[in-house]
Amino acid sequence: MFSIGILSGSSGFIAATGGSIATDGDYKVHTFTSSGTLQITTGSGDVEYLVVGGGGGGGYNIGGGGGAGRVRSGTLSRSVGSYTVTIGAGGAGIITAGPANAGSSSVFDTITSEGGAGGGSRYWRRFGRWRLWHGKQYHLFRIIGI
Repeated sequence: MFSIGILSGSSGFIAATGGSIATDGDYKVHTFTSSGTLQITTGSGDVEYLVVGGGGGGGYNIGGGGGAGRVRSGTLSRSVGSYTVTIGAGGAGIITAGPANAGSSSVFDTITSEGGAGGGSRYWRRFGRWRLWHGKQYHLFRIIGI
């Protein structure tokens, strides 16, 4: 989910459609919970954005939580036109050994917020070794003195 706030100009709000729309002071806030389009129908001015990538899935067997998606915010000057909004999905957690799935990127026009990495997993001891997965790398540790 992310929000796009359109600042009011000297002649009032920029007219736009897309997402769930609410008024907050001098802003029209367009909140997207699924992919779509921000359509500016009249006017031009500053568009303030907050874009968050999908979070990574959680790991298996006392594994770590997935990483947060990247957060980007700022202001762009925009005029009449269509601007693509893509909502990045969160990564799926896993129920078997291996790294969890990364989240997907969220996009507003030219702004991309990457998804977070999947969480690591711990695998049970087997033959005097522990197997540990984290991120996209695999490590094999030898435990001495057990």
